[in-house]
Amino acid sequence: FLQQGVIKIQKKEMDEEKIFNLAIDAGANDCIFYEDHYELLTNQDEIYDVKNKMEKEVSNFLSTEIVWMPINKIRIKEEEKEKMIKFLEILDEDEDVQNVFTNAE
Repeated sequence: FLQQGVIKIQKKEMDEEKIFNLAIDAGANDCIFYEDHYELLTNQDEIYDVKNKMEKEVSNFLSTEIVWMPINKIRIKEEEKEKMIKFLEILDEDEDVQNVFTNAE
């Protein structure tokens, strides 16, 4: 896993081409388009520099955070997915567990 900065912005803020160009100009490594929001990926130590540059054009951010991203993802079989989901839910319910990450797809 690798720590990476993730900045989420609602799609209603601007169109895809404009957000992509702004993100790259601000120093983001990637811009991912989802149905209702954009995710800008940055190096963890550059996340606030990128956000500060984006604030000139974007007025409302959904979130800004450092997350663990898998370097290599693995595909698991359908029957294993159910077991994995149950296991992750058990971990998530444990009050001593703060975060859970996986590289399974």
